[in-house]
Amino acid sequence: MNDRWTTARSAHGPLVVAWLDEHRIVPSTEALSRRMRDWRNGGMADIFTLDRLLTPTPYGLWELPDEVWRDVHPRTTGRRRRPKPKRYAQLRDRAFLYDAYVLRGLTSAGVAALVGCTEVSVRAALRRHAIAVRPRGSAGRIAA
Repeated sequence: MNDRWTTARSAHGPLVVAWLDEHRIVPSTEALSRRMRDWRNGGMADIFTLDRLLTPTPYGLWELPDEVWRDVHPRTTGRRRRPKPKRYAQLRDRAFLYDAYVLRGLTSAGVAALVGCTEVSVRAALRRHAIAVRPRGSAGRIAA
């Protein structure tokens, strides 16, 4: 019995499709048919979709040959994503937030207009920097 399927995260699509064709297994839904077309064109087959495809058949995941299994997640091809550029540098600066919100007494909407972001982002940044957030609608008073 093959046991590589117990640790694998996905399977090589074209090899899976060849095995399915050899055993005359046809997809039961249109969604599974689309997935099989992707697999046939070189895509990776995730283990959950394969299980869903094999459930109504007499076959199980363990019956697929060892060479189809891959330890790479189907959405991860080994490429690293470029990190998103950080926006709103002022929200990461505690001194700026403290000066604008506490010392100058701006509201979170005022700080948001100054920075160019949303009021929700400002309030989240204040909480992240442990600056006491005033209740909405009470400009100038610090919550106890």
